[in-house]
Amino acid sequence: MDRGVTRINGLVVVDDRYGGNYEGRHVIWRQFTAVPGAQGLAFVYRQVQPADDAAALFEAATIAASWHITTEGR
Repeated sequence: MDRGVTRINGLVVVDDRYGGNYEGRHVIWRQFTAVPGAQGLAFVYRQVQPADDAAALFEAATIAASWHITTEGR
């Protein structure tokens, strides 16, 4: 597991990357968690048997970068 803290559109976000085997298949996850105001939000991206782990994790970051969250969580 790898954890980092980053900003997405000005909001501080926890960035978790982890992987392993599930039912004999290689799986990776990338989760971005933000708490704007009093409500928590998470984007979880999972790929089963990706051809390229780094490319799959980068794709998740690209999708998360499109988040437009206000401090009120709306």
